[in-house]
Amino acid sequence: MAIAQKLKLLLRPVIHPLRQCYIRIVAGRLELRSRFSRSSVVGVNGPVVSLTTHGARLATVHLAIESIARGAVLPSRMILWIGEETASSPLPESIRRLQRRGLEVEVCEEGFGPHTKYYPYLKSAKTFDLPLVTADDDMIYPPYWLERLHRSYRKHPDEISCYRAGVVSTKCTTIARYLEWPDCRSRQARFNHFAKGVSGVIYPPAFLAELKKAGAGFVLCCPRADDIWLHVQAIRAGYRIRQTGSRALLFLTVPDTQENALTLYNCFGPSPANDEQVRMTYKSSDIALMIAEGAAGSPQGHQCGLNQVNIIETARLLRIGLFPDGGEPGNHGQVEARGEHQMTPLIP
Repeated sequence: MAIAQKLKLLLRPVIHPLRQCYIRIVAGRLELRSRFSRSSVVGVNGPVVSLTTHGARLATVHLAIESIARGAVLPSRMILWIGEETASSPLPESIRRLQRRGLEVEVCEEGFGPHTKYYPYLKSAKTFDLPLVTADDDMIYPPYWLERLHRSYRKHPDEISCYRAGVVSTKCTTIARYLEWPDCRSRQARFNHFAKGVSGVIYPPAFLAELKKAGAGFVLCCPRADDIWLHVQAIRAGYRIRQTGSRALLFLTVPDTQENALTLYNCFGPSPANDEQVRMTYKSSDIALMIAEGAAGSPQGHQCGLNQVNIIETARLLRIGLFPDGGEPGNHGQVEARGEHQMTPLIP
C-alpha cells in the first residue's frame, strides 16, 4: 500500500468529522441565503439548468439550488421537476421563495425516475437553442460550477463536458463490471469516458435534439440509470465526453440525504443494478466503437487479437449497418440476452 493511502487511512478518523462539520457550516450559510436573499436565481445568456427531486429531499433541494444561484454565471432557466405525488402536497416555503426569485417548478405526470431531470424538458421543447446542464438534488455545488461548465461548452461545443467521469473498461468485446471502471484522469475527449451526472454535465443543443429522437427507450433497459442512457446516446450520435480537469471531482453532499441514495442500489450489493443495466443498454457496435478508440495498440487490444486496422474497420462497418447488430464475431450473445430479459420499466 502506498504511503499516501496509509496516511489517508490513519487520518480518516480525524478528517471525516471535520469534513462533516464543514459541510454543515456551508449548508447553514445556504439556508440563510434561502431565507433572506431576494436576488434572482436566473440570468441572461446562461444555459438551462434542470434537476428533479422527490420524497424527503423536497425539504432540502433548495440547498442545491441555492448553491448554483450563488455563482457568477446564472442559468437562463432553472427548472425543478417533481412528480404528481410530490405536487399533491403544498410546496415547502423554501421552494416558494425560490419561485419568486425565478425558479420554475414543473410537474411530470409520468414516472421517469432519475431520467426526470432531463427527459420532461426534452418532451416540452420543440427546438433547442441553449445547452442543458443537469444537476442532482443532493449536492452542494461550488460557486464556479456553472461558469466552468459553460466555458468548457463554449470551447468545445461539439462535445459533452462534465466534472466527473469514469472510463468504461472493456474485456475484449465485453464491458467490465461497473465498479471496475476507473476514474477519469484526463482532459481528453473520448467515447469511453462516462459522464457522471452527480457533479454536473452540460449537453449541447444539437445533442439534445438527437436525444429527443431516441425517445423513452431507457424504460426497458436502464430505467434507474440516466447516466448510462445519456452516455450510450452520446456515442451513437458521435459526441465524445470531456472531463473539465485531470481529476474526477465529487462535490459536497447535502447533509442527511444519502441513506437511500440511488447509487447504493445501482453500484453496491450482491447484484449491482448498473451491471445489468449496462448489459441491457450497450450494443456490440457501441462496445466496438469504444474499443476502437480506447484499446487499439494497447496490451488489452493485443491480448484479444485486435489491432488498429481491424478494430476501426469493424466499428465502421457496425456503425453503417453492414453487419447486422450482434452478428459479428465476439458478440457473446449480448443482443440475444436483451431479448430474453427486460428491466422492470418505470412506466406501465
